[in-house]
Amino acid sequence: MGEIIVNGKTRAWPVAAPLPRLLEEMGLTVKWVLVERNGEPVERVAIGSTTIEPGDRLEIAAPMAGG
Repeated sequence: MGEIIVNGKTRAWPVAAPLPRLLEEMGLTVKWVLVERNGEPVERVAIGSTTIEPGDRLEIAAPMAGG
């Protein structure tokens, strides 16, 4: 079983899978997130074609409403 690190927390991730799958599991919408994978930003147009693999390190930011 493999793992990835998302926002500093370890998460089980056994196989290579598309980034949108992770975002869906986290309850996030592609339209509203910023993603960095292994220290490099992922362009919004590339999110759908980006594959997350065990060992990857991600930082994911989503805007929060309120004030």
